[in-house]
Amino acid sequence: MVLVVLASITMTWIAYKMQGFMRRQEAMGAILKSGGGVRFDFGIDQSGNPLPKPSHPGSAWLRFVMGDDDLGANVVEAEVQTDAALEGVKDLPQLRRLHLFSKGITDTGLQRLEKLPQLEVLFVEKTQITEQGVGRFQKALPNCRIIR
Repeated sequence: MVLVVLASITMTWIAYKMQGFMRRQEAMGAILKSGGGVRFDFGIDQSGNPLPKPSHPGSAWLRFVMGDDDLGANVVEAEVQTDAALEGVKDLPQLRRLHLFSKGITDTGLQRLEKLPQLEVLFVEKTQITEQGVGRFQKALPNCRIIR
């Protein structure tokens, strides 16, 4: 009986982790499909500069089975070009820096970011975001630095 309970708890935990992994994969897919990009924590240094030869974290056999994309890594920086791609950004809990750089980003997309308290820096250029949108965002996330 104890083994059944332990197995159930373990399987529930694995299912929960896999759901998070799948949501993160979908978010990254939407960003990449729209012409944006992502950077993982293992690929940059403390200052945010790319490392010349980053090594993937986690076990080699698990990366072989699951794929090498992001297993054991966190997306900490992204470039996004559309409001639609911003929908899944909420599933990137370690995201610290975000670049918004196209006319496909509006105040509506910016509102989706208000649920990212971990966001430290937001770069905004060539978007349709208004001053009112920036003001609302700044009130929601006062610790996030906006660079225009």
